[in-house]
Amino acid sequence: MVNCDNIKNELRGMTIKRFFFLSFSALVIPTIALADVDLSANGITAIMGRVADWLWAVAFGLIVIVFIWAGVKYLLTRGDPGKITEANHMVVWALVGAAVVMLAWSAESLVRFILGI
Repeated sequence: MVNCDNIKNELRGMTIKRFFFLSFSALVIPTIALADVDLSANGITAIMGRVADWLWAVAFGLIVIVFIWAGVKYLLTRGDPGKITEANHMVVWALVGAAVVMLAWSAESLVRFILGI
């Protein structure tokens, strides 16, 4: 038999996680869209800018892959508490990774703005 209290608790937890994920996304997506930096300087700054842009894309791609992998783990747990905990940890660390990447990206954009690059 299925324990309804466990299902309700899991749904509440998932709803809270979705809320935080959607809130985080609502804050991040406009930042990404409006963060177009014009690298008019030639030479090393242009090369560094292209490399940084490529690294940001790779980092966010990896974060999306980790979220998808965690979702697949959730689907394949079949109620095993150990696997659910493992999937929860994957989601948490993906969020931590996203936060670190966003902070690094913001710091880089701030330095470029201050230096006028």
